[in-house]
Amino acid sequence: MQKGLFILAIALALFSWPFVASSQAHLADTSFVEQAVADAVQSYKNSTGVQSHLYTGSEYYYIPDSYLDGHQFFKSKIFSTGSVQYDGVWYRGIPLLYDVVVDEVLTTHPTSGYILKLVKQKVRSFELGGETFIYLGADSSVIQPGYYSLLHSGKVKVLAFRDKEVQERTTTNGLEGEFRVTDKYYLYKDGSYHQVNKKRSVLNVLRDEKKQLNRFIRDNNLKFRKQKEAAITKVAQYYDTLKN
Repeated sequence: MQKGLFILAIALALFSWPFVASSQAHLADTSFVEQAVADAVQSYKNSTGVQSHLYTGSEYYYIPDSYLDGHQFFKSKIFSTGSVQYDGVWYRGIPLLYDVVVDEVLTTHPTSGYILKLVKQKVRSFELGGETFIYLGADSSVIQPGYYSLLHSGKVKVLAFRDKEVQERTTTNGLEGEFRVTDKYYLYKDGSYHQVNKKRSVLNVLRDEKKQLNRFIRDNNLKFRKQKEAAITKVAQYYDTLKN
């Protein structure tokens, strides 16, 4: 269908130019035709979208139970402008939504309006909500394939696997529940991923600078229980300064 529209667009563009039956105007006519073809091609690209191969994924359809509070998405349930490195090419300024429950990146088709899943194997990274996500395949029993937020990248990397779980309970009014954040954190050091949760697990991975890091944590009053993500990231950043 799109190929037919493309050919029709070129044909219309060609016949829109006045016919000049003068041999002296042949060169000028040729340039007119070339420009007409170029305009038609550009018009076709604009109408179908140069990003058309982004829209080859399957349709996304998921409606959570009405009694659940919250939503299954990263930060916002509304499409936001983001960027994605897809099949080796960066596409910027496109609508994106990230369902952390099923670990799928979504976009909208520009003409049909359908919500589509990006083909995961083609997504190398994407930027959304002020964070950069990278796709990681199976590495070990510690880490699962999926999208990870890269919170810090240096001699040691800090990654977050964004996730939510549905928590349900039975009450006198029927079923109730909500989406509860269950993010997991990892340090990547010396070629291996390590899941970290508390101060002890972080210092165990970074034990070659344990004394200095303990002092840094104490001096900056870092709270791993209340502000886990910030604490892990700040410790990793400081660790890198010790290695410079």
